[in-house]
Amino acid sequence: MADESVDNGLHYETVECPTCHTRFDRVDRSPFSDDFDFYCDNCASRVEVSLYDPVVSVIEQTLPPTIERSRGVLQCAIEERLRTCDCGGHYRHDAPRRCHHCNTVVIHDEPGVDLFPHIYDFAPNYRDPTPKEQAQFDAWERAYVRRSDIWL
Repeated sequence: MADESVDNGLHYETVECPTCHTRFDRVDRSPFSDDFDFYCDNCASRVEVSLYDPVVSVIEQTLPPTIERSRGVLQCAIEERLRTCDCGGHYRHDAPRRCHHCNTVVIHDEPGVDLFPHIYDFAPNYRDPTPKEQAQFDAWERAYVRRSDIWL
């Protein structure tokens, strides 16, 4: 159910959970992003890791010089240093993206994709969220996106 009127460079698409029919925004991860999202392999939570985090710098420096330093190699090395999720799952760059309501897998085998709650329709013309919509998004972020206390 992609909206062709949206600038679709990141392949924005509204998708539904196959179980509870909650709507989500599916977006390809920007190659220019300065962070990685690692999704829990057991629930809908994720960890956001900044490429500027000092721990990431240490991880990069510990990679053997013979290893090609691709994003995938770095992501795997970061995974090994992340804390476990509160649910007991492990954060993985290639974990399925799950519904925030019923935990059903919504997206699988697409590690370069992010899943966000569908709070408002901004297509066909982009608009900023209303204060209420922004508050809903902020509440979702507080519940599902960890940015601190992420390392072992």
